[in-house]
Amino acid sequence: MITLRRQPSGVSGFPLSLVVTMLLLASVDKSRSEDFVELIRLDATLVIDLPYATENNFCKTKLYPVERCFLRREVAEALVKAHQSLAEKGLGLKVWDGYRPHSVQYKMWEVSPLPGYVGHPRRGSKHNRGAAVDVTLIKLATGEELEMPTPYDEFSPRAHTGYFKISPEVAENRKLLQSAMRSQGFSTIQSEWWHFDYRGWERFPLSNIPLENLAERSDEEVAAHVAESSKNTVVSAWPRFRGPNGGGVAVDPDVPLEWSAEKNLKWSLELPGPGSSSPVTWGDRIFVTAYSGYGDGKSEEAKPLDLVRHLLCVDLKTGRTLWTASEPAVVAEDSFEEFLPEHGYASSTPAIDGERVYCFYGKNGVFAYDFEGRRIWSAPTGKLSSKMTWGSAASVVLSDKAVIINAGDEARALIAFDKLTGKELWRMEHPMLEQTYNTPILHPVSPERTDLIVAFRDEIRGLNPLDGTVRWFSPSPVGGNLSGSPLLLSENRVGVFSGFPRTLGAVFRGGGEGDRTAEALLWESTQAKSYMPVPVEHKGLLYWVTEDGIATCARPENGEVVYRERLDIASEDGRGMAFYASPILVGDHLVAVSRHAGTFIISAKPEFDLVRINRIEGDRTRFQGTPAVSAGHLLLRSEKALHAIAK
Repeated sequence: MITLRRQPSGVSGFPLSLVVTMLLLASVDKSRSEDFVELIRLDATLVIDLPYATENNFCKTKLYPVERCFLRREVAEALVKAHQSLAEKGLGLKVWDGYRPHSVQYKMWEVSPLPGYVGHPRRGSKHNRGAAVDVTLIKLATGEELEMPTPYDEFSPRAHTGYFKISPEVAENRKLLQSAMRSQGFSTIQSEWWHFDYRGWERFPLSNIPLENLAERSDEEVAAHVAESSKNTVVSAWPRFRGPNGGGVAVDPDVPLEWSAEKNLKWSLELPGPGSSSPVTWGDRIFVTAYSGYGDGKSEEAKPLDLVRHLLCVDLKTGRTLWTASEPAVVAEDSFEEFLPEHGYASSTPAIDGERVYCFYGKNGVFAYDFEGRRIWSAPTGKLSSKMTWGSAASVVLSDKAVIINAGDEARALIAFDKLTGKELWRMEHPMLEQTYNTPILHPVSPERTDLIVAFRDEIRGLNPLDGTVRWFSPSPVGGNLSGSPLLLSENRVGVFSGFPRTLGAVFRGGGEGDRTAEALLWESTQAKSYMPVPVEHKGLLYWVTEDGIATCARPENGEVVYRERLDIASEDGRGMAFYASPILVGDHLVAVSRHAGTFIISAKPEFDLVRINRIEGDRTRFQGTPAVSAGHLLLRSEKALHAIAK
C-alpha cells in the first residue's frame, strides 16, 4: 500500500497536475503509431513480462492498462537481433519494459523522484521515446532467468554496472547480456544493469501515445494480415513441400524465368543459418526454417545440444523478417558427421493451413505456431536413430484435422496429431519405415474417399488419413533408403522414384482394397529413375533432373524414356550430388535448382531444350531446397539466404 503525498504547487501556484497537462499539450507528440512495432510480432520467442502492467513494481500501482510491449521499429529490430544472437547458447531475452508513454513518467516521478534511477519527466526518459529497453537473460528451453546482481528495479549500488561484489557466474551473466546488447547498438547506463539505450535515441521524439492505442492498432494489423491471406489463398498459397498436395506445379504466369544478381532479383534475406527445407507461403507471408549453433560451421567446440532451429516469417513483398520463432534442442540429434552434413538439421519443410504453421524438428518433436509466431503446442515424435544416423528429412503433411509426420527414423512410425491441441490421434508402426525420409501425399480416389499414400522400403500403402487404418497395400520394388517422395499422377496412378543402392522408378495403380500384390504395380524401370528429385507431370509426360544431373523425360503409362540428357553441372564449388531439390513446373518450363551450378530452365516438351541457366552471383553456398511460387514470386533458398525472383 502506498501513501500519496499532498500534491505540491506548480508554476505560479497552479496545481502540478495542470502544469503537467499544459506541458504535454504544448509539446504535442508528432510521432505516429506507425513508428512503433509490437515486439512479439517480430519474434514470438521474446518473453514479455511487464511489472508496470501489474501492481508488482516500485510504484505499487498498475501503470500500464495492457501488458503489451512496443518499441520504435529500428530499435525493435536491433533488439530482436540481440535476442537471436543468444539462441546459439540456448539463451534469450526477457523484456521488463519498452516504450513508456510520457504521462506515465510523471506518475513514476511523483512516487520516486530519484535522479539516476527515474528519469525526470520534464526531460523525459528514453523509454518515452521508444528507444530504451529493460531486459535480462533467460534460458530459452525453460524460461528460467539467469542470476543477476539484483532483482529488477532495485535502486541500490548493487544494481550499478560496475558493482563488483558478485560471484564470477553472476558477473559473467551480466557481461554476456551487455555484450549481446552492445553488439546491436545499445549502451548501458551506470545505475541499472538491466537498462539499455539505443544509439541515436535523440532522433526519436518524446511520445505520449497510449499503450492501449498501440495495442489496438497492432491487433488491427494482425486482422488485416489474416483477411488479406484469406483473400489470396487460391492464387498465392504454396502450403507444403512441392506446393499443393506435393504436385510441384505452379499456375502463375507472372513468374520470370530469367534472373541474376542484377536482373529480376527483387530482394535477398540473409538467414540465421543453413537448411535444406523449402519455403512455404500463405498470402503475403513466407515461412522458412534454418538452424544454427551446431553443424553450421561456426564453432568446432559446439555440441549437439547447442543446436537451435529457427522458423522465420517473412513479408513476401519486401523481404523483411516479421518474426522468428527459435527452438533450442532439448534432445540431441544425430551427430554432424558421415552423411548428415549433406543436408543438416533443417531439412523438413513446414506445412501451413492459413491459421497455423507446423514444423517437424526430428527428435525434438513437432511444433505448431500461430501466424504471429506464438507457439501453440509441441509434441514428441520419438528419439530413435536409424543404423545410418542420417538425421530427419520428411516434411509435414496436413489432412483435415490432422498433422501427419513420417517419424520413420525417430519412432519407426507414421504419427498423426490433432491440429488444435497436438494430441496424438493415431500411429502406424512398421520396422521398414527406418531410413524412409520421404513425405506422404493425399490421393483423392473419389469424392467420398481420400487415401494417404505412404511409400516405405519394399512396400506402398494407402491409409485412411482419419484413423491410420490400411485400406490397401502392395509390395514395392523400391527398397534401400527412400528419399524421393511419392507423387500423384493422372489416371489414378501413383509414382515412387527412389531407392539405394538400386535406384529406380515405379508407378502403381491407386485405390482398391486389401492386398493388391497381383495388380497394383504397373511398371518399374532402372532407366526412368531418380534417387532424390521428384518428377512433375505435364501434358502426358514426366519431367525431372536426377541427382547426378541427367535431364529426363518419360511416359507415365509405361516408363518409356523419351530423352535423357546430361547437363553441364560443373562448378567451382561442386561436390557430392549435383541436385538435391526437386524440380517444379512453371508454365511450360521445368525449373530445376542445382546445388552449385545454378538453376536450369528446361522446356517441358518431348524434345530436350535447355533454355538458360540462371545464377545469383555472390551466393556460392549450396542451394538445396525445392523452390516455391507465390503471387508472381519464385522463392529460392540457399544455405545463406532466401531470394525472391520477381518482375
